[in-house]
Amino acid sequence: MVSVDASASGHISPPWAISRVYPWELLNPPSVLGYRRCNLGVALDDLGKRESGTQHLTEAVAAYRAALEERTRALVPLEWASTQNNLGNALTDLGERESGTQHLTEAVAAPG
Repeated sequence: MVSVDASASGHISPPWAISRVYPWELLNPPSVLGYRRCNLGVALDDLGKRESGTQHLTEAVAAYRAALEERTRALVPLEWASTQNNLGNALTDLGERESGTQHLTEAVAAPG
């Protein structure tokens, strides 16, 4: 991959000179924190799905809720929606393993 530096009017940079900028690095710190908390939730959710207990699923729900404190609908609507979806899925998984309906009811309400 080669990039053209517009300021040098056509100067071509070698591939090793190009630094990659990831979208989350351009966001403000609260959004980065929300991103990290959501990723933690995804990892915990994956662990929870592979186990018979509910500890990791409960921790995933907490991580998603913490991410939603940073990923608000007003600031980052797409990330908010994705996190809400993840939260709903984790609550559904948790509710399917328990005898009560509390988490399933919360899963229905999760999309916001």
